[in-house]
Amino acid sequence: MEKLGSELIVDEIFMRLPAKAIGRFKCLSKFFRDELSNNNFEITHSRRIISSLQKKLLSLKDNTIIVDNIVGGNLQADTSKTIISPSNVHPSYLRVLASFKGLILICNERMFCELILWNPTTRRFKILADDYFDRNF
Repeated sequence: MEKLGSELIVDEIFMRLPAKAIGRFKCLSKFFRDELSNNNFEITHSRRIISSLQKKLLSLKDNTIIVDNIVGGNLQADTSKTIISPSNVHPSYLRVLASFKGLILICNERMFCELILWNPTTRRFKILADDYFDRNF
């Protein structure tokens, strides 16, 4: 390991690994445990992971929604996917209220303001409430 340089391994290789792999490497030796448990490493690693996450861009086209990947701030047009909106509702009637880890909370304004939890990747959805504005969730 001395030939590669421990700083090179920690700063350039381990920084690019997911957190689960980092946890496994902590069990290999005392050196790895100490280096990977360092507060500076943890902060730098989390910032790098957050900035490199793949993001999605949703755009409307006719009765469908086009999903494009954005990697490192660049649009990956060759990976576009076309999906149909939940309940076959025209996308112009849908209002995105919130999103978290791929799930989207939307309001169907056409059908008495239904509240729908939707996973566009699996194309599954669940109607949570059909009286969103009446009950003031």
